[in-house]
Amino acid sequence: MTVDINEQQFYQLQQMLKTLETNKITLAEFGEQKRYLIFGIFQPQERFNTIMNRTDHKQKRKLTLIMESRASGEMYRYDVVGTTHYGIPTPHLHIYDSKHNSGRNVVFGDELGILNIDAASPDYLVTAVLKFLQFNHVETAKLMINGNPV
Repeated sequence: MTVDINEQQFYQLQQMLKTLETNKITLAEFGEQKRYLIFGIFQPQERFNTIMNRTDHKQKRKLTLIMESRASGEMYRYDVVGTTHYGIPTPHLHIYDSKHNSGRNVVFGDELGILNIDAASPDYLVTAVLKFLQFNHVETAKLMINGNPV
């Protein structure tokens, strides 16, 4: 679900301090998708989902991370490893606001900031998940990540 939210509301949702419902998450295996509930620390009525998707049938290393607001829809899609699209290789970030043409204007390379990771690294899964959560202002200090990091 993509809802065109205004820039101010989008920025407020992104900047909101958030926490996971649990302090333990498991990495998605090849062919799986995992979903984790997130809520605002000071606005617990604001709910979010983060989705870890590795369901590509050809690329075993594929990883896409999604942040969505339950009230306002998809906010970010971070394609860490996957097929080149719009002529842009991964990693890249789709931002679902009007400024970025509802995800069509993709952010990549140095513009990614902390999300500009080495996807060829053996620990790319853990690094990408941590950086994506931090980018979205989700508390990670006590987070434990289980699963196969490859």
